[in-house]
Amino acid sequence: MMRFFDVTKFVPFFERKRHVFVVHLLRDGLRMHRCIVSKSRGSVDCSPLSPITRHIGDLRIAFEEIKKSTRWLSRFRKRRFIFMLDPGFATSISGVVQIPRSRPKDPIQESDIEHSIAQSMWKLFTRERVHAASKMGLPELDLELGDVRVEEIRLDGHRVVDPSGFSARMVSVKLLITFLADALLKAYARVFTKEAKPLFGEGGILVLRALPLEHDKDAYVFVQIFKTVSDVFMVHGGVTTYVDTVPWGVRDLSRAVSRAFSVSESIADIIIARMLSGETSSHFLHYAERILDGAYNDFARGLGKTVERHGISTAYIMPFAGFRGREGREVLPENIFKERFKTRGGARIHFKPIAYEGKGASQVGPWDFSAKAAIHHFFFSGGDDTLNKIARRRARWLQEVRGGESEVAVNSEN
Repeated sequence: MMRFFDVTKFVPFFERKRHVFVVHLLRDGLRMHRCIVSKSRGSVDCSPLSPITRHIGDLRIAFEEIKKSTRWLSRFRKRRFIFMLDPGFATSISGVVQIPRSRPKDPIQESDIEHSIAQSMWKLFTRERVHAASKMGLPELDLELGDVRVEEIRLDGHRVVDPSGFSARMVSVKLLITFLADALLKAYARVFTKEAKPLFGEGGILVLRALPLEHDKDAYVFVQIFKTVSDVFMVHGGVTTYVDTVPWGVRDLSRAVSRAFSVSESIADIIIARMLSGETSSHFLHYAERILDGAYNDFARGLGKTVERHGISTAYIMPFAGFRGREGREVLPENIFKERFKTRGGARIHFKPIAYEGKGASQVGPWDFSAKAAIHHFFFSGGDDTLNKIARRRARWLQEVRGGESEVAVNSEN
C-alpha cells in the first residue's frame, strides 16, 4: 500500500516549494528578497523586503539585521539564504584547468573523474588565491573556499556530459570557484546557528552571467552603478573578472546639478526627476544635459585605466540607483547613451543599456533581476549534480587540509 508521503512525490499539488531569502550585502546597506522556488516547474516568485540603506560596518550587526528581518518565517521552517556579496567580501572566478592522462587509451572510470576534478580544483585554487586575496585586501590565510561548481568537462577539446567510458589524452575541467572572507563566515556562524548552510556568490559576477550578453565576442566592461560607487567587471576571451570599484555613483549627477544651480542635492534630485518626466522646457533640458555630460565624462575618466589597457570601447551599464522617471522607476538621464565620452588618455567609450527586462516584464527592476539571477545560478544552472557533489566533497577536504575552521564554507546541497 502506498503511503501518503509517497503520493506527494508524484502529485504536483503536494510539491514542497523552497523558501529562499536572497540578500545583497553591500557597502551602504542590505537589500533582501523573499523567493519561492519550484524546481520541478522551473518557477521563481520573488518579492522585495524593506531595504536597510544605512552603512553597516560590522558584519555581525549586518547578520543580526538580516535575522531580525526574516525572523517571522523561521517559526515555520528553516531559513535558507543566498548572499550576493560585495566584491570586498567575495571573489567568484571561472577557469579552465587541463589534466593530462598517463594512460590515454584506457576508458575513463569514476575514480579518474574524481581525480581530475580534485586536481583541477587544487590547481585553480593555487593559481587564483593570490589574486583573490589582493583584490579583497586580505592575507591568503584569511580566505575560505565558499562554493565550487563544475561548469563543463571536455575530452581532447570535445565537450561531454558524462566522461565515463571514453578515452582521451587530455581532460579539461571548467570550474567556477568562490573565495570568501573568513571574517564573513565566522560572523554568519555566530548569528545563525540553526539555519541550512547558506549559498555565497560575488553579486556582480552572477548578475553578469545571467544577462543576455555574448561573452565570447570582443572585450567589454560591465558596470553596476550604485549611489556612491560603481563596480566594474570585464569580459574578455569568454572569461569574466572583477576589475575595479570606481568612486563615482548616481550621487555625482546630483552634485553636478547642485553646484550648477546653487541648490541642495535633494532639490537637484527633484530637478533631474522633472527632466526625466518631460516637465522642463527644451532650452532648460539642453543646458542641464550639458551639466550631466560633464559628470558622465568624470565617470568615463574613472574607467580610463581599464578601457585603455585592454583597448575596450564598449561599457554596458546597469544602474541600481537613479531618479524617478515617467514610469515611476529609478533610471539614469539617457544622454549617457547618446555620445561617446573620452577617457583621460583620449580613448572614447560608448555606454550601452542592458535589455535585461524581457518581454512582458517591464516592471522588473535591477534588484529583482539580481535576486532571480542568484536563484537561477544556484538552483537551475548548476551543471551535473553528480560532478558538483564530487567537487564539493573535495572542496571540504581541501579546507580541512588548509586547517579551515568554518562550519558554513562550501555548501553541500542546493
